[in-house]
Amino acid sequence: MIKETIQSIEKDIKFEKFSGCFWCGVPQEICNRWEENENGRYRRAKGKDCQYSGVLVAGVIGIALSYNEVGAKWQARLKELGVDGSKEERTVLHYLGKKRTLETVESNNLAGEFCWITQLISE
Repeated sequence: MIKETIQSIEKDIKFEKFSGCFWCGVPQEICNRWEENENGRYRRAKGKDCQYSGVLVAGVIGIALSYNEVGAKWQARLKELGVDGSKEERTVLHYLGKKRTLETVESNNLAGEFCWITQLISE
């Protein structure tokens, strides 16, 4: 069940423009698939692939579904953030793909939730 959930999310997630790598979800600043252009933005690097493909989704979903206490805390967090699935823009998939700044890096909620959930289990 976990593997199928991860594969479904990886297939269906749509990352907002300038919210990180469209393939792996990590900030473009970190992903090998991207290089900085002359405008201080990022462009796809020729012949390069993501070194973190699958890591963020597998980390968040694997932890949330494998550790009941952590999963319950994450569900409560999502509910507090208004992610309840009542409308298309309030689904977990939509939320995870939304742009978000992590400290000084343009990113997305998937990367932010990965940081949150891994911090939670490290405590």
